[in-house]
Amino acid sequence: MKYQEIVKGNFIERINRFIGKVIIDGKEELVYIPNTGRCEELFIRNAQCYLSKNDSPKRKTKYTLTSILKNEILINVDSTAPNNVVEEAIKENKIDFGFEVKGYKREFKFDKSRFDFYLEGENKKAFLEVKGVTLENNGLASFPDAPTKRGLKHIKELSMAIDEGYDAYILFLIQMHGPNEFFPNYKRHYDFAKELEMDNQKGVKVLVYDSLVSPYEIKILDKINYNLDHIILRLAEFSDKKAIEKIYDDGSKSLHAMGVDQWQGSYKPNLSNMQELLNKEELFVLEDKVPVATAILQTYDSDYEDIRGEYLYGKKYLSIHRFAVAGNHRNKGYARKLLNKIEDLAVEMGLNVLRIDTHKDNYKMQHILRSCGFRFAGVIYFKGKLPRDSFEKPLRIK
Repeated sequence: MKYQEIVKGNFIERINRFIGKVIIDGKEELVYIPNTGRCEELFIRNAQCYLSKNDSPKRKTKYTLTSILKNEILINVDSTAPNNVVEEAIKENKIDFGFEVKGYKREFKFDKSRFDFYLEGENKKAFLEVKGVTLENNGLASFPDAPTKRGLKHIKELSMAIDEGYDAYILFLIQMHGPNEFFPNYKRHYDFAKELEMDNQKGVKVLVYDSLVSPYEIKILDKINYNLDHIILRLAEFSDKKAIEKIYDDGSKSLHAMGVDQWQGSYKPNLSNMQELLNKEELFVLEDKVPVATAILQTYDSDYEDIRGEYLYGKKYLSIHRFAVAGNHRNKGYARKLLNKIEDLAVEMGLNVLRIDTHKDNYKMQHILRSCGFRFAGVIYFKGKLPRDSFEKPLRIK
């Protein structure tokens, strides 16, 4: 899908659901925002954005906001785009439905429902709903960014279509390139996320694709992974001890294999002080049916008082220690999921900075941190002895 007459601007503010202010060529302009989602993490003052221009006298504004830059990722915010992009992809057989689409119709009425697409193939009749996704954090995309009664209704209707003998699909189009996994947003709309999980088990097929986005175009790109499970960050319990110790052991062995002198010998983590951590409510586990990761979270760390460098973002921080993922759950995005959950918790606590430290040779952890928006702040000394590279990340308090 291509756009005509694109201009660059800087976003100023959102006035209401449909209208915003943007600086274009040094002049403040009212622009149309074709997206009723909250998009709070996108519509930030001075964010670079792109708009299509239309001088029609029938329009109230000359410009339509089409995309906006967030952390060097260009995100298409046009809610009319996903269905058009998917239609182009259907015509070009770029979507893996598991059958060849011989014909299709848009806005197809079925009983009291209206689906985005009706698809036909050899001995196949199917309905398809399309949802555009603009919410991303730490390389993970999620939907919705606000409660969606309409979206919930659509999933239930797809489930009903299965009862009538049709195949049913819901396709989430990530309106950017970058996220490597998708998950339903239980926090923003639990009922939608839970319904999606249940109806997927019933037979509603979930497809997730990302997009190639430029100021002038958006088109479907690659199929990406998804996880529909309800993943939670919770306070650890004493019954988690064996699982956490196994995670520590996995981490120690992994670092040893990398040649990193961290979590080795007498510095290997243990839970000799577990009761103290539980009493202070500082020990957490990330749970995806079972504990898959763990971290200790504290609002003060004396080691951070002396840094060979500089912290830029203030002193109200949440520090992260013993951050680790279970060995059999590595390379599945759980480190990013854990960081996401920790960020949410910090914001709920009114803290606007995350701090974490790691060994200078732990390149895997440093890569994750940098890709998730952390900056290197300097060197601190663990227990006053061991040098560790310290990172920080500012958070947006809502």
